[in-house]
This record gives sequence, structure tokens and C-alpha cells, in this order.
Amino acid sequence: MRLLLLTIFLFALNSAQCPSRYFFEADLNTCLYYSGKQETFSAALGFCQANSGNLLSIHSPFQNNLLAQIQYSETVLRGWLGIVKTNGTWQWTDETPLDYLKFQSNDDDTLSCAILDSTNSMWKAVSCEATYQFLCSASPTSINQ
Repeated sequence: MRLLLLTIFLFALNSAQCPSRYFFEADLNTCLYYSGKQETFSAALGFCQANSGNLLSIHSPFQNNLLAQIQYSETVLRGWLGIVKTNGTWQWTDETPLDYLKFQSNDDDTLSCAILDSTNSMWKAVSCEATYQFLCSASPTSINQ
């Protein structure tokens, strides 16, 4: 019995903590928050940043598929990604490396923002002035830090 209590205690000490209103997604080791709002890109980004996070950045097929599933489970068919095109180059707003892309092949090259379509797990370039729902992501912290 003591061993079980010690195990639970140690697990609790090392468990991830998320900012208020976020939930921890263990498979991605990240905290996520569903806003429930439809906003322009800049309003969505501002909301996430004001709430200790950023819009989603995706770095692998696994992350892409899992985030599409999570987005779909929140009834978000299309949600903002934290990616913008500046001078013809896509960049993540959280300044992480651009090491994975999954744009639909017929995207309009003049559009500078993008969404994740949870019905097919593809990215679509869209106008930054359009309104979409979104998920915010934040890095978890440890209780014992």
C-alpha cells in the first residue's frame, strides 16, 4: 500500500501543469485550449498569446493527424494554424523551425494564412481576414520546477 501511495505521489510531483483553462495532451506533451470563438487570424493569435499560448504549430505527420482529430472532436472542422507567409516564405508564429508542411496542392499562392481542415487533415491557405475557430497551444510546466 505504501508503495502505491509513493508511486502516486511521485507521479503527481512530475505531472505536467497547464495554464488556466488548458488541458494536457500527453501524446503531444502540450497543453491545448479550445476557444469556441470564430476570429480573424490576428485576433485568434492575439487571444492565444494573451492566454499564455500560441496558435498551433505542427512538426510531423503524427502531430498533424492527432491535432486534426482533437480539432474534429471539438467540432472544429477548420481551425487556424499559427503559420503566416511573409515575403513568400511560410513561418510559424511561435518561431519553431518549419520542418513539416501539408498544404493542399491547389492552394492560392497569394494567401498568407492557413487553416487545418480536420475532415482530411490537410492545410489550406486562406485570407488572414477570414474568421475560423482555433485551438491554442502552450508548453506544460512541471509541478517540481
